[in-house]
Amino acid sequence: MEMNPRRQVLAYIAGALGAVAATGLLLRPGRDAPAGRSYRVVDERRLAIGGLGLFIAVQKALPRDSLLSLGDGLRKEYAPQPNMVVGLFDNVDAARTVKKGSRVVGEESFQAAMAHQVAFYVKDSRTGRHDFTIYGEPREAVLYESGQ
Repeated sequence: MEMNPRRQVLAYIAGALGAVAATGLLLRPGRDAPAGRSYRVVDERRLAIGGLGLFIAVQKALPRDSLLSLGDGLRKEYAPQPNMVVGLFDNVDAARTVKKGSRVVGEESFQAAMAHQVAFYVKDSRTGRHDFTIYGEPREAVLYESGQ
């Protein structure tokens, strides 16, 4: 029996949402992330020097321009924080594994999870370092001026 085009579209949408939900990246405004946020916070920690450390997950194979926009969004969203360290991963489980550390999960599992790190954002009020690095080829770093 052949499906009508409208049912085919609905079946496709249901399947796509199921696939996204299975990856753990289906964001629900007000629960996982504020409306408009394109990432999921896997873990958030206060830094001993003041500020925040985040492990976040983004969609797999996120285009470079989207990663650059995300880096700028992090800079703006967390501007009040004196210090920030954010690891961006394309896999929720990898972010959780790295968060635990190599001593807990073992070096092999840790390195396998690190292969899923797609970018890194850092803001250090002590040194003035403030940048966003995208991993991959070519590697790209965006340097922000102090005070941004």
